[in-house]
Amino acid sequence: MLTQEQIHKFTEKIRFNPQKIESLINLLNKGNHLEYIYHYHRDEIGIDNWGFLVHIIDEYRKFLEVENKKNSVLTQLEKNELLTDELKQLISNTSDTALLDDLLLPLKKKNRSRSQKPIQQGLQELADFIWQQLPVNQPIEITAEAFVESSKLSITPQEAIEGALIILAERIEQDYKARMIIKEMFWKKGLLVSTSTKTAQSQKTQFEAFYNHSEPIRKISSIRFLQILRGMRLGFLKVSLEIDENEAIEELIKIYVKDKGSVFEPFIRLSIQDAFRKQLKTVCENRVFIELKENIEQQFVSELRDDLIDILMFPPANLETVISVIPGIEEEWAVCVVDRDGNLLESSHIFPMAPKNEVKEAQDIIKSYIERYKSKHIVIGNGAGVDEAVQFVGELASQYTNPRVRFVTFEQRFAQSFARSKMAEIDLPNLSEKIREAYYLARYFNSPLKELIKLNLVSLPEGILHREINERKFAAVAHQVIEHCINNIGLDLNQATINELRHIAGLKHDIAQNIVEYRTAKGGFKDRKELLEVSGINDSIFQQCAGFLFIKNGDNPLDQTRIHPKWYEHIETTAQELNIEISSLFRSFKSARTLIRRLEDKKILGKHAIKTILKELKSPARDPRGYFVFPRYTDGIYRVSDLKVGMQTEGIIKKILNNLIVVDIGIPIDAIIHLRNNPSLTKTLKRNLLDKRIGDFLKVNIESIDFDNQKVILIPYFPPKKEKKEEGKRERKEKSFSSQKQNATKVSDSKDSASGDKPKFERKFTKFQKPNIEKESKKSTSILENQLLNTQLADQLAILKDKLQS
Repeated sequence: MLTQEQIHKFTEKIRFNPQKIESLINLLNKGNHLEYIYHYHRDEIGIDNWGFLVHIIDEYRKFLEVENKKNSVLTQLEKNELLTDELKQLISNTSDTALLDDLLLPLKKKNRSRSQKPIQQGLQELADFIWQQLPVNQPIEITAEAFVESSKLSITPQEAIEGALIILAERIEQDYKARMIIKEMFWKKGLLVSTSTKTAQSQKTQFEAFYNHSEPIRKISSIRFLQILRGMRLGFLKVSLEIDENEAIEELIKIYVKDKGSVFEPFIRLSIQDAFRKQLKTVCENRVFIELKENIEQQFVSELRDDLIDILMFPPANLETVISVIPGIEEEWAVCVVDRDGNLLESSHIFPMAPKNEVKEAQDIIKSYIERYKSKHIVIGNGAGVDEAVQFVGELASQYTNPRVRFVTFEQRFAQSFARSKMAEIDLPNLSEKIREAYYLARYFNSPLKELIKLNLVSLPEGILHREINERKFAAVAHQVIEHCINNIGLDLNQATINELRHIAGLKHDIAQNIVEYRTAKGGFKDRKELLEVSGINDSIFQQCAGFLFIKNGDNPLDQTRIHPKWYEHIETTAQELNIEISSLFRSFKSARTLIRRLEDKKILGKHAIKTILKELKSPARDPRGYFVFPRYTDGIYRVSDLKVGMQTEGIIKKILNNLIVVDIGIPIDAIIHLRNNPSLTKTLKRNLLDKRIGDFLKVNIESIDFDNQKVILIPYFPPKKEKKEEGKRERKEKSFSSQKQNATKVSDSKDSASGDKPKFERKFTKFQKPNIEKESKKSTSILENQLLNTQLADQLAILKDKLQS
């Protein structure tokens, strides 16, 4: 537990509201899950950004670890009567755990050191004499000679001096001040130097750029550092951290030589040089390298979180049936039909490419699937042979016009990872590896998150550099992101699997299993409170998990939402005061707004809680991912050579990076929109792009094509708002003849006619209120007169229209 002073110190470090931080710390100390705090205690902690909350919690845990270590160091130093005011102040101000370890070095037992022999020879006194550097009028050699004679040592004066200097060198090696200075020099002026090993010199590798490479430690990027680490691990690179030795020694002389030019200076210098070369440089180099690696990992992991969220939160297609195609080069292709629940309906191998070239037979198989299962959507793996597959499927799809058959290329690497796993061998023992790939591709496309969490976590990020960071750290981050995504979406308590439930806040694998067993035995959950009857779930666990588990068609209408049960009492009491039924809140926007206003007036719930309640009443348990919609690719565009500069087409956003956006426009390679230093991109276009997310449609113009390097550069196209208004006006004018005639012939003079024309607001929320029927009936007389006048006008217009058409 932190003291108020420590909490104040922590809030100063991160520059955040002390009261909010204290609330967050109290929630953490009670064992509450991160996701529960973020979603249902946002008013108390005042943090709306999940990434910032994760950062604060990480910093708090580090701060807590350092503070606990400080207390331990202070206790040990005080116990051994080594604690001075200077050390106390130093410990209070530092966050360097290595420095805290250095302060305890004098207390550690030394097993075997090079100073042990000189100390046994009795040279400690001579070493202390040199260290004190008291004013003397004779050379040190004479003092050493007298010391040897008086102590009756069987060594020469020169050997006595050498032994004393060894004692001093070890003292400098273990002095925290020396280590602080050298570490600081490494961070400020140090270089990371990489060279090739003997193994690498005899062959060409991807690490040739680092065979003779050096750059300042403080400037190295996370990508380059992880590439160098990988080269080290594979045995192609040697890495060291270097600083100027002479400059380092001079910095140490400034603190250890009391009187420059004295007779003691040469001997202190020799001790410093010995200490630096034998141990001090190596110890500080290793520590800086470890800290550099930790800093790079932290930076990389922060970026990795965003990438994983993009991957896991990709919009699901959620189609009744999907046809998936895994192409290949000079080999068979795999085709599968999979339904919404992930069941394999049918599969086969086709051979449209050389050497068999059975194009018609392959088309007939896919056509039979389209007609038999009424499937109008095809997903193609983007692996080897995707060029030919896009053209093959594109030409096949062009034969269907009403309705159209849509197709899209999709990430195949996850399907490959699944097909080669032991899980696939156990679950699908009688299917070939290619069929397994096609089967998983369809399932992954239909429900990305549900399928991705089954895979090995290491296979989720793109590339291989993430394998160079600490395995435990990566696993912790991956689990954290998975939990965030699943809790953000929520789960249907009567549909969720054990693998999904175990990621819900407060739940573990055994409790998830108990939930499924209870559900099976009882025939499903009817109320959230039934969770308390599940073995292993107490009040604390229920509080954390209940809001993320919704029940469709349950006894309590609020259970179909992400509204937390702790808010139920306020909602039900307020609804009772207003004579509003809970079920009507989901059908009537007016009722919901009335309830929300009363809750705001009562001031019993925070702004975020009220915002969540309104959002859930409007769209219960709405999936924040949205749903994948197939892009309308331009017909006949299957490869780069089919494109022309200036052509307009439609694509789907696949990746959003710091400096570019990757768009799929229906060809095997990805097209790119550059965000930085792009003169074609206006501020308005940039602003519109920032509103987009992965999986969204985007209309684009082809800006340039590099046929040699197979690169396509795009410019986004957003229709001007004025054009939209004009189009709307034109459409309204075109409809005016028919609509006016129809409306004019309908004369409403009763409540029935008024109610018959009104929209059904009970079924759907809109931002408008229901029409007031009583007011409309009172105005029926004036309306009747206006409508009779309109009827005459409409008849004249209709006659004029008929003449023009004839």
